Amino acid sequence: MEENCKLRKQYKLDFETFRSGYEYFQKKNVYPKSYLFMAIYLILVVIYVLAAVKDPQNTLVYILLFLCLALAFREWYNPRKLRRTMIDTFREIGCMNCEIKIDDKQIEISTLENETVENSEDSESETEEELPEAAEIPLDSDILLSECDSFFLLYIGKITFYIIPKDGWSEAELDVLRSSVPSKK
Repeated sequence: MEENCKLRKQYKLDFETFRSGYEYFQKKNVYPKSYLFMAIYLILVVIYVLAAVKDPQNTLVYILLFLCLALAFREWYNPRKLRRTMIDTFREIGCMNCEIKIDDKQIEISTLENETVENSEDSESETEEELPEAAEIPLDSDILLSECDSFFLLYIGKITFYIIPKDGWSEAELDVLRSSVPSKK
């Protein structure tokens, strides 16, 4: 990969960029589906309320009414809970050091080791965490790039995404990233 490397760049993903990127991802990819299902469940609630008014003795209508309300609430609550959990987890991790390598055939994104943290009780011991292997993403796979003011979102398929901050990048480096990956409208 080194001989035909177009770009090799180390960057830091800080908390604010991660929070903004994750909120943007949910706004574009999670909330539309969630709102659609909420609307369907609330329409069913209206239908079951009308059925309950017509026949107040039908207990099945009340069970279905409650079920649809619970499902609508779940569609509203779960994305927010997941965002809160992800943001809290990233807050505990702190700043993440990453590296991106782009060549003619693939993009490789890896997490770099943060500075070693010394234990206050024993200055010789250091925390060692196992880092995940680098993600190798072929350029001919299902990847898209979405650009925002302060970051890029690199989508792989419909589920996996990477947040790449623009901070510290030259315009030439940004152009290499833009030209290597198709853009998402």
